[in-house]
Amino acid sequence: MMLRFAAACSVLLFSCASQAKFDGGHERIGADEESVRQDTILDARGRLNYKLEHLWDTWSFSDTTALNWKVGEQHFADFVDMLRYADSVTAQRVVKHYIEQGFANDDLRGRYDDLIHHYLGSADSPLRNDVVYVYFLREMLPYYDPATEMTRKERATFQLSMAMKNNPGMSATDFEFVDRDGRKGRLSEVEGELIVLVFNAPDCEKCQRLMPQLISEPRLRRTGITVLSIYPDEDTEQWKHDRRPVPDNWIDAYSPNGAIIQQALYSLPVLPSIYLLDGHHRVLMKDVSPQLLMHVLDRRFGE
Repeated sequence: MMLRFAAACSVLLFSCASQAKFDGGHERIGADEESVRQDTILDARGRLNYKLEHLWDTWSFSDTTALNWKVGEQHFADFVDMLRYADSVTAQRVVKHYIEQGFANDDLRGRYDDLIHHYLGSADSPLRNDVVYVYFLREMLPYYDPATEMTRKERATFQLSMAMKNNPGMSATDFEFVDRDGRKGRLSEVEGELIVLVFNAPDCEKCQRLMPQLISEPRLRRTGITVLSIYPDEDTEQWKHDRRPVPDNWIDAYSPNGAIIQQALYSLPVLPSIYLLDGHHRVLMKDVSPQLLMHVLDRRFGE
């Protein structure tokens, strides 16, 4: 069972930083208010960095007693949660320290390895985050013993290659699609101020619950938003029979020959998986929850 996770300063930082990021330079506040807001962001970031730097100060990496490990696992959940909002320099530094401590002991390396994959690589983990996962995987790889841990190293190498795909700030990998009317298109040709990519499948139980909600969601019908609903696998029979009306700003399509899955163009550990792109097809958010997506759209459109 996943442990609880909380980082109050992370929430504050995200709230402030999200507003700054998605206002696009058109803030409707005065200079004094802008100064206060920037101070708040800097103060929150400072508190976050301090927590990250000192989270492990009093915890023993070599003590494997049940009580100590339970505390350590809770610390790790909080650690991962906070890392989502840290700057890359701080994140890399504190993750490096964690791996140096946890992976240095040959007898305990497997335990830390499993913990990291469980929280950051499992499809059902609420803390799954590829950007944070990459920080860990890069530091982990040099520690594996080539004589006894090749399977673990191969797993980490594969996970790193997948986790590095289509992260925020990158140009989204282009792909071909075919819509309900048989028309071919490419992601790079899709126009919109914002583009919402929704990877889904008709035989996915969670998709069956979520897709009708997204189709009826008025915030996804705003002017300037284009939604590309894409079935990424090769067996299209169910998709062809799973017709449902979609709004005019939606494109309902599939990936020919399942190229998205077959060529591993995107990391899709679980469906549905939602990406938010800007008008230049750069990734703004990866594998984002519907709730957070709506929150960001409300901020973006000033509601």
